[in-house]
Amino acid sequence: MRRSENHDRFHTHDRARSAVFFVLGITILFGVGDVAFASTEIIREIRIVRGNVFTEAEANQNRAFHTANVMHITTRDHVIRGKLLFGEGDVVDDELLVATERAIRDLEFVNEARIRVIRVDDRTVDIEVHTDDAWTLVPGIVFESGGGITEVGATAADTNFAGFGKKLWVEGIHKTDEGTNYAAGYTDPQVLNTWWQADVDFKTGPLIDAVNFSALRPFYSPDTEWAFGGSANWRRAERPEFENGDEVNRFLESSQRAQIFAARAFGPRYNKLTAELQFVYDERRFDFTKGTTDSLPDDELNLTTSVGLFWRKESWVKENRIRKMTITEDIRLGHRVGARVGRAGIPIPKGEKHWAVSGSYRHAMVPGNGQYLFFSNDVATENDQNTILLTQARYFYKVTPWQTLALNVQFKRAWNLESSQQILLGGESGLRGFRARRFNGNKSVLMNAETRLFSPLEIYTVALGAVAFVDAGRAWESGSRIDLDELGYSVGFGMRFGFTRAPGEPIGRIDFGWPLSDGGFAITIGSEQQF
Repeated sequence: MRRSENHDRFHTHDRARSAVFFVLGITILFGVGDVAFASTEIIREIRIVRGNVFTEAEANQNRAFHTANVMHITTRDHVIRGKLLFGEGDVVDDELLVATERAIRDLEFVNEARIRVIRVDDRTVDIEVHTDDAWTLVPGIVFESGGGITEVGATAADTNFAGFGKKLWVEGIHKTDEGTNYAAGYTDPQVLNTWWQADVDFKTGPLIDAVNFSALRPFYSPDTEWAFGGSANWRRAERPEFENGDEVNRFLESSQRAQIFAARAFGPRYNKLTAELQFVYDERRFDFTKGTTDSLPDDELNLTTSVGLFWRKESWVKENRIRKMTITEDIRLGHRVGARVGRAGIPIPKGEKHWAVSGSYRHAMVPGNGQYLFFSNDVATENDQNTILLTQARYFYKVTPWQTLALNVQFKRAWNLESSQQILLGGESGLRGFRARRFNGNKSVLMNAETRLFSPLEIYTVALGAVAFVDAGRAWESGSRIDLDELGYSVGFGMRFGFTRAPGEPIGRIDFGWPLSDGGFAITIGSEQQF
């Protein structure tokens, strides 16, 4: 009898073990790939090591660098701590450490962030967060030119006012086809030391007056479940219409727009499904002004409620010398798919009654060592008209550590456009060497090829680079078919200047382009890479 009881107990334990393994197997199978052996190390202490604009060695070797460090107010400790996705007493989570690095690098006034894990004993570690500040008090001269349009002006900005992480900026810019515009703004990435962000700005000039405000609590962490936000915009501006680069009509547009949204994310960290509810108030009125030669668009009032569903499965890699000169570039890989459906007149039965539908697809991948391919496809329709499709592919290949091949192909197509909407293409929009708005229509093709040459040469914090390029593109009017034999081509070369200690390491661009079909020569001056 005792033997039988032992025999039964053996089989009972065996069945229990089988059940445990079965449950574990089901968990692994249906856990969407997130099951892993978690670290048991506990964070004992977090130290913030705030670097100045220049290292101590650099400051000792150059009086100007030393003076800059003395004048600069280093980012305050609580600003960096406000971006941490972990705390003292938490279990070490490698994914959150890496995500925190990215979040800190996203701050405009921080050019680099590194996190070190220092083992204290078998169960505890200390975390050191190292940051390198950018020089944030930035007066500037604006000079951009392309396609016969020139912008000249001055700006002043402090992207890290008194080390608190707040941005204040003002600018005055004269544009040859618009006159002199003045603008100012304020940005707060941590409102009252919370995850809320806020932004307000205004702009005024001969052809425009505008005020914008926004507030957002984003998905700030891979584990954040809710996001909220809203914005309000008021704008009064003269809108020109063009044909073959020449203005043919002009009218006055007054618009008011406000929107609020709430979003909920579901699923594991990097395989998320997000549902979003949004309400938009959009009112536009049109009037005659000096230069009006045609009929006006119809006034509109849209009160639109929409729901969106978005899925993303993503990962990240760190790279350099793709678009920037020296700083780390966080490249997002994976898939993002989304769709939104809205109906005007719901729940408030006023204004227009129509559907608004949009969809998007993004895919980024690594086809080979040092290669990155980005594909996107977006389509949207509003007011039962203005349906626009934009398809784009970009490819980057690091031929050597100091040379990157960059390709861009873009196709844009519109249906049922309002008279106030146009697709324009020219020297100011990627077709270097041509006059601004050289082509117009309801569909366009743009192709760019560049070889980007980076250099270790840096003169007083300005990194030097160069490009050689070939551009091709054209827009076709409604009723005309796309004919690639009609593309306009240009070739040229350019210089790149990376301001390595400025916020976000901005790049200055000077391109010399020769349009092969139109003849002539043009200089395009701007900021950041062409694409």
